[in-house]
Amino acid sequence: MQKYIDVENDEIINCATKGDLAKDLYPNDEFDYALPVTWLKEMSDKGFGNVSPHFVMLYPKNGTPYPAPLTVQGIAMISRAAFY
Repeated sequence: MQKYIDVENDEIINCATKGDLAKDLYPNDEFDYALPVTWLKEMSDKGFGNVSPHFVMLYPKNGTPYPAPLTVQGIAMISRAAFY
């Protein structure tokens, strides 16, 4: 069982799978494990390596799909990627 930090609620979440974590963090939105290949390559080219364990593709009901972070590492990666 993995432990993750829910940044919004400042609590520890115990999740058995990536799907469990995504459902817990984004309960009202659909998600997919598949991430856009171009985005994965872009993140790799920026030096982040394999980012897929830290993200899902989120499909918000009233918005544009985007790679959503699942972990503190994912939040840090997306924050640093914005400066490249």
